[in-house]
Amino acid sequence: MSEASIGPVSEWTETLESRRNWVKGWIPDEATAAQFDTDPRVKMNILIAVAEELELDNTPAWQALGIVFGDALSLVTGLPWGEITDEYGTDPCLVANAAKNAVVFPMTMLSKRAEQGQRPDRETILNLFQQAANQAQELAAQAQG
Repeated sequence: MSEASIGPVSEWTETLESRRNWVKGWIPDEATAAQFDTDPRVKMNILIAVAEELELDNTPAWQALGIVFGDALSLVTGLPWGEITDEYGTDPCLVANAAKNAVVFPMTMLSKRAEQGQRPDRETILNLFQQAANQAQELAAQAQG
């Protein structure tokens, strides 16, 4: 088993951006679109609205929502996007501490639930967000300690 390495986003750049743009396509008006990139509440509201419309088996769409979920989490916690590479491949993640491989994987947080037949509704998504924000802050604090 090889050790994981963490670096900046490179392999996933185009995929992350195209999936963000797919979610942006659901934004109903220009005023909301203008706030989408900088306001985590707007991101979460759009994400929740889109989640209500998706089929559970649409994994790429759920992962697109996971990316926007991660963007909102990044805005709230300050954790940057990165990529972790190990013997299984390279995946996007939010990085709490690269030296300790302390990361969070928001892209699949919603899709894994949908794949198990659980529809992530508003309450589930908001609770998951709070849990992920707490976990991210704990990882960052542990990394400093």
